[in-house]
Amino acid sequence: MSESENGAIEFTPSFPPALEKQAAQLPLRGRSWLWNLMWLPLMLLFLLALNISDRMGSDDWFFMAGIGTGLAIVFLWAMVEVYANGRYLSTLTAEAREKAEPIRFRFTPKRFVLELSNARTEYLWSAIDEIAKLRGGTGLRIAAMVYAVADEDLPEGLDGDTFRARLNAWRDAA
Repeated sequence: MSESENGAIEFTPSFPPALEKQAAQLPLRGRSWLWNLMWLPLMLLFLLALNISDRMGSDDWFFMAGIGTGLAIVFLWAMVEVYANGRYLSTLTAEAREKAEPIRFRFTPKRFVLELSNARTEYLWSAIDEIAKLRGGTGLRIAAMVYAVADEDLPEGLDGDTFRARLNAWRDAA
């Protein structure tokens, strides 16, 4: 962990799971109303089925049971799919991290540098879409990718609020 004379901040991230989980939600913020909107056609279909069933008479409760079961299956399938994809991506990320260790983050007035044992990526500040405060850290969102930085990983004497303020100042100056 170090802070150089030119203001660059360099350290090895620890990737705490709780912080990673919070950071993973950053790209999803603002999408929740779309997710809810996706269920609107299904609800309209269910209401239409209720209306049709009501006109057909009470003898056709099998029709309603079928519609309800179908909607339940679609909902459960969607939930399982979301969970399974999340687990799969988490596994891929963990495997890639193991191959890439040691990992270093370096923040300079010009860019954010991610140094791995097998790769190096540089992001200009204009590529950083969001610098968000998380419980116990900071999330840097670049499109759908989020890098979580734990406050405990920061160099001695640098707290999370000061770190975010410096990053925002560098990003605004870029």
